[in-house]
Amino acid sequence: MALKFLYNIVDHIIVHNNKMKSELAGDFKIAGDKISVNRIGLNMKVPKTGMSQSEARKLLNIPESRRLILFFGGINEYKGVDILIESFSKSITERDDLLLLIAGQSRNDEYVMKLKQMIKEYNLGEKCMSHFQFIPENEVEKYFMAADCLALPYRTIFQSGLHVLSMPTVCLLLPQM
Repeated sequence: MALKFLYNIVDHIIVHNNKMKSELAGDFKIAGDKISVNRIGLNMKVPKTGMSQSEARKLLNIPESRRLILFFGGINEYKGVDILIESFSKSITERDDLLLLIAGQSRNDEYVMKLKQMIKEYNLGEKCMSHFQFIPENEVEKYFMAADCLALPYRTIFQSGLHVLSMPTVCLLLPQM
């Protein structure tokens, strides 16, 4: 009820796709001319060269025989990388071919230290690669092309362009433990 009220008192609403526009118009009876579609503007400059998975894996030194789970983006506590590491440590007992790659920069050195300690504690050495650094736009493609799936273990999420960037990579959403 509150959303219907709020949507009707604003002058204009911007959504990210036509499906969202249709749902607002249908579910909340919002006039179509009051809603604009503006695609998510994140990561729109990422090169797409048509690189194959094999080529990407060679560049990242990842064996073809491994199934690669990728976490990509800012390394922040709300994104749940620690949840991913813990879940992954339990998964490798059932699947010997899994490899976790964590790629991204953090502004929280303590959190990164915690993640490194978890990797060591769970004895994930050769099962987990970490690139705790800024990944330039011209290198982003190889991470997604190398991956078999993208893990998004967020504790909370209000918006993210990562799922759009990752297409057609399969996304793996982990429930909070």
